[in-house]
Amino acid sequence: NQIDFVEHPGGESKLGQAAAHATVYGDWGTLELFALPRHRARTFPGRRGRFLPGFGEELPGVVVSDDNIRYESADKDKHVDFAARYAHTVGALDFGLSVFDGTNREPVLCAANANPEPDTCAVSMPGMDPVQYYTQIRQYGFDAQLTLDDWLLKMEAIQRDGAFNGATMRTSPPNGEPLTIPAPEREKYIATVIGGEYTLYSIFDSAADLGLFAEWHYDDRGDRAAPSRSPGVFENDLFLAATVTLNDLQSTEFGASLMSDIERDTYALGLGFERRLSDQWSISAEIVALLKIDGQDRIQYPTRDDGFVEFNLSYYF
Repeated sequence: NQIDFVEHPGGESKLGQAAAHATVYGDWGTLELFALPRHRARTFPGRRGRFLPGFGEELPGVVVSDDNIRYESADKDKHVDFAARYAHTVGALDFGLSVFDGTNREPVLCAANANPEPDTCAVSMPGMDPVQYYTQIRQYGFDAQLTLDDWLLKMEAIQRDGAFNGATMRTSPPNGEPLTIPAPEREKYIATVIGGEYTLYSIFDSAADLGLFAEWHYDDRGDRAAPSRSPGVFENDLFLAATVTLNDLQSTEFGASLMSDIERDTYALGLGFERRLSDQWSISAEIVALLKIDGQDRIQYPTRDDGFVEFNLSYYF
């Protein structure tokens, strides 16, 4: 599904997606087929929104238009996309193979007055808000999980062909010196997540369990991926987390995480809490704090003072 950056800065919230979905089961595995008849554009923060990316001191906040959306396909947002995934289990190994062909969910950001072709995408003056341009892509994916007693070892990887290498902006800063970022090019790239999870049961002779997580995120586009994604882009990052599950009647759970950019002095902290109050009511809370953003990170540096707090009170019928 498409990411909704307005609801959550980490890209965890999704927009609805119309789809036809068929599943075939057998001893040989599970095959899922998808037809996606309608594309939805990504949502970004408004001018007064939080986690608003920019381009250094020259453009401290860039607002992405929700009104002017462009597509490489002549069918525009009505292009029918297709996806398939095969999954199987062999002993302790669960794995899946996937393919997607259709409209990219990550936009290239173009100037409102530019030719709609991405090779001319540019922002010609400070303060000009870019519009979204969606190319046609083909993506292959692989995911696997190996279960070894208390350990879970995981991997996800994709190869995408047909995407352009992120937003391009040529601006004229107030000091008159031109800032030029190279024009986008169509490219093939690989992105992957490799990690593990270890669970300590009945810690301190209690009913509580402690889960420890570690992940390495890599995208071979590097900084070129940054403008079309969330703050703290995962081009070469380390993720560490821990969760405490009390295993009580209220299903209480606490969590803490740290995302660190391996190549830059950038850190983001996450805290979470969940608890059931009764059979119908439950509460949850989440905090995202950018502890530090490296000054060399021109895209995300304008978000250095931003934060995110979410509180949910839920009632179940």
